[in-house]
Amino acid sequence: MTCSAMIVACSCVLTLAVGSLAAHATAPSPAEPATWITNDIEINLQNLPKLYTCDDLWYKVHGVLLAIGARKYMAITPYNCGARAPGGGRSPTVDVRFQTLRVLRGAEIRWAQTNAIERTVRLAPGEPNKLDASDCALLSQLNATLFPYLGIHIVAASLECSSPQAARKFSVAVDTLLPVPITAPGAHRRT
Repeated sequence: MTCSAMIVACSCVLTLAVGSLAAHATAPSPAEPATWITNDIEINLQNLPKLYTCDDLWYKVHGVLLAIGARKYMAITPYNCGARAPGGGRSPTVDVRFQTLRVLRGAEIRWAQTNAIERTVRLAPGEPNKLDASDCALLSQLNATLFPYLGIHIVAASLECSSPQAARKFSVAVDTLLPVPITAPGAHRRT
């Protein structure tokens, strides 16, 4: 076999191998019919190392909820926050009423309000933009309260908040349902 024939043969084998790998790669999950369900939770935060105003907590919880697929219309009421709160405001409470998605199956599909797709979402400083490097303890407590309440699967968590260096590099990755608008003609869309 000549050198050029070997190159062509190797090129064909490489093309087949790459094509075979692409065929076995996991395709993104398809959108599924879903409906919005209402959640109502009181989150009791304890001994936060950072003092949050009620506005700070509202924006941070709002950002996290939007990132994990909650409907944009929600009621968030933080209290016992800020420097004048009991205990110096380090153990605030946040009442949250919001909607998340539930996939519909079988005959329930007729009640679909939107479509949903499962995705892995990462929460870390700047993701969402309201979280900053000093929010490790806050996200750690949301990870221990809010996510289990919602039944969200936690893929990975790096929440070592006791060391200042590690606390600035915190992250949580969760599998969650995100809304995808229904595009079928004549379909009702309420997102």
